[in-house]
Amino acid sequence: MPINNWEGMLVQQMKLMQLDDIGGAGRAAAEKGMERCEKVLASLGIDVEAMKQEINQRADIEVINV
Repeated sequence: MPINNWEGMLVQQMKLMQLDDIGGAGRAAAEKGMERCEKVLASLGIDVEAMKQEINQRADIEVINV
């Protein structure tokens, strides 16, 4: 799976974490998904924290269907 797909999945998890109506189970699932994306991206040699900062600096986080 290309890095762009994993970045897209990370963005999706970040968007979910911004929602306040997903409940505890939804938040736990989003956190688990984010951790998985971070692990995979790190194993591919990506600086995950830098990637997350760049994503957060965008005016709008665009979620692309992956």
